[in-house]
Amino acid sequence: EYIVSLKKVIGVGGQRKVKLWYNLSRGEFYAKKFIPKGLETVLLNHVINSKNPGLPKVVHSSQKENGSDIFQPYFDKDLSKAIPSLFLSEGQSLSVRQSKLYVIRQVFSAIRDFQDDVLKGLVHTETQNPIPPTPVFHGDIKPANFVINEKTLEVMLIDLGCSCAVASISGTLFYFDPESAKLSLPSEIEAFYFNIPSLNKFAGAPSLTNNQEKCIAHNISRGQARDVWGAALVAASVLFGLRDGIPNIGPLQNCRHVTRSIFDLPSLTDEQRVLQNIANLSQEAIDDSLDKLKDPLVPLLKKMLKVKAKERINMKDACQELEVLCQ
Repeated sequence: EYIVSLKKVIGVGGQRKVKLWYNLSRGEFYAKKFIPKGLETVLLNHVINSKNPGLPKVVHSSQKENGSDIFQPYFDKDLSKAIPSLFLSEGQSLSVRQSKLYVIRQVFSAIRDFQDDVLKGLVHTETQNPIPPTPVFHGDIKPANFVINEKTLEVMLIDLGCSCAVASISGTLFYFDPESAKLSLPSEIEAFYFNIPSLNKFAGAPSLTNNQEKCIAHNISRGQARDVWGAALVAASVLFGLRDGIPNIGPLQNCRHVTRSIFDLPSLTDEQRVLQNIANLSQEAIDDSLDKLKDPLVPLLKKMLKVKAKERINMKDACQELEVLCQ
């Protein structure tokens, strides 16, 4: 096969440019990105053969010394950029409503099937001790991490690298659930859920036990619950739109407003003050705001947007309830 670069930058992934390529043999466009050696490579290799259309696909790859160039199916844009033109219109027609539900169902099923996978063969990179088979989750579910084909409305989950260690919370601030936001204060986040070399800082949270296996199990469970929160916000974005890149839900929009008092820690940044607002979200405010939207999916969204992660519905049950609501 003969694949040529069109020299067009279509995005950024892992702080590197994602470029558009064309397969002359097949007449298909691809998105090419570089992924360094590490967990994202393991995750991609684990899911690329999945039959779920919403999970990442790799049509071609070439090995490099410190990672791989991968070619993925080209999609028109990410969901956050597609929402205004695809779904928002003055009159809510049946076709628009059905399109929204079709996209939401794909988003939910992709996350569910991703969480159903189990990673095996991982080792602690410092001690080389084996780590038990580990359930996976994404860790950064938001509209920008789904790409969409505007003609067919097919969506695909991207950016598995956000499950690896990251340096900051930039770009994902308003998709933290309250418990993750609370655990992130007052210091910056040092890691997301798959920072294997630092188990005591797994998920940016303190270790609850010296037993590594129990520590992993606790944080995986909380990480999957955080994916549920993110999935609900993606659904809300599709249903009710985005304002300034944030789902149009009153209490979440209010978290943008940063206030200062003489009692505040002077070292807190504006981002950390927003995290404080998210950490202090009340269940009553969320439920009341959703009830005012009067959408048939509101009862499900309320189950997914529980402030306490342990009270949140899991992704598998959320998919089942969504199917019933879509009938």
